[in-house]
Amino acid sequence: MRDILTLTVLIAVPATVAAIGCNSSPGLTVTGNVDIDANGTPTGFVFEQPARLDGAAPNGAITGSCTLTSAPAQSAYGIVVDLYGPSAAEGRALRSITIMTRTDAPANGTIEADLGADTFRGTCTVDTPLVTADGRVSLHTEGCSIEGAGETATVALDLTFERCTVQTR
Repeated sequence: MRDILTLTVLIAVPATVAAIGCNSSPGLTVTGNVDIDANGTPTGFVFEQPARLDGAAPNGAITGSCTLTSAPAQSAYGIVVDLYGPSAAEGRALRSITIMTRTDAPANGTIEADLGADTFRGTCTVDTPLVTADGRVSLHTEGCSIEGAGETATVALDLTFERCTVQTR
């Protein structure tokens, strides 16, 4: 399930960053936010405007890829997204996040996040309020508890991707 149902977000930014990487030509973009609170230490990222994630992103911007995989026999979709930040994160900053979910089983979503040098994991409901055959994907969760390094962190996210690569299995 992991190979078709993974959303990987790798970033290297301190606390919350407003990432703006617009470009007028078509390409993968994201808007929204990921907010994580690790025992009172907030981290995450914010895409206030559509941010380019593909190779056409401005120098120093977060880049990445998104693949939407259709499983017609199951009437379900899986999502794979990779985001890469421009530099190493410091302290408890969000360095990466992996989100796995099925559109037909949102309660079985899994979130894994690297906060600084520690990895946190948990099972959560990850809703997919928008998934279209042309590559538009929205993901949403709030109050998701993930554990690692003897601590608990809480995740909330609301992300919308445009122009993901679409595959059929």
